[in-house]
Amino acid sequence: MSPPHTDFDAAVETAIESDPRIDREFVRVVTDGPSPVVLVGVVHDHPASIARVEKLIDQVEPDLIAVELPDVLVPEVADPERTFGGEMAAAVSAAPGTPAVGIDVPGQGTGRALLAAGRHRDVTLGTVVQSVRSLGTMTARTVSGRLARLWPSVLPSLDALEYGHEYDLEPEASPRRQADNELAHLHRSRSLFETFEPPPATAFLDAVRERQMANRIERLRQKGSVAAVVGHEHLGSVGTALRTDEA
Repeated sequence: MSPPHTDFDAAVETAIESDPRIDREFVRVVTDGPSPVVLVGVVHDHPASIARVEKLIDQVEPDLIAVELPDVLVPEVADPERTFGGEMAAAVSAAPGTPAVGIDVPGQGTGRALLAAGRHRDVTLGTVVQSVRSLGTMTARTVSGRLARLWPSVLPSLDALEYGHEYDLEPEASPRRQADNELAHLHRSRSLFETFEPPPATAFLDAVRERQMANRIERLRQKGSVAAVVGHEHLGSVGTALRTDEA
């Protein structure tokens, strides 16, 4: 079992102080409620994010690991022969024997999350329809990735469907160099996001996904402490939902 709440906080603080890649920019701790949660924000495929996930999970020893993936794809990234998955695969394999659960759409409760997001946002019917279509595309991709193992000659593997990222980092880069590179990449992404506002359907689908993730984490923490790995762009919204009982 994981440490009590006060020790959980202390474990996170120790991790933050011990490694520059574990920055407060990327970590949220929620101790109100039945069991504590540490949210770990990540930049897809970045070495600093992978290290942060591994070190924080090792430090806090959660009862459960939650990852920003559909639940049916967790076995795929848990495969030791995989060549994909980045920080999500790192989370699943960081603590052998600790249950790992997918919390993203599509999955249990997606319809409920869609309705809840619609009630809390001023959206048009057209926006909802476009978002549902995008959700359908995500569902098809998820099913294809899961079934590819059964029919590899017919369906593309999850590896082929995965969008990889490369960064201007030498393999032997120090933890500080990795951390600085990741923050610089994050700041550039923020500037681009602020310049080009996402389409309403994209913003609404993000809200649905964040509500789904928060709902799933809230249910998981009834069973024990949780380390949840999510994209940095979702970190604030998911953390706020858990703290304000919106999940």
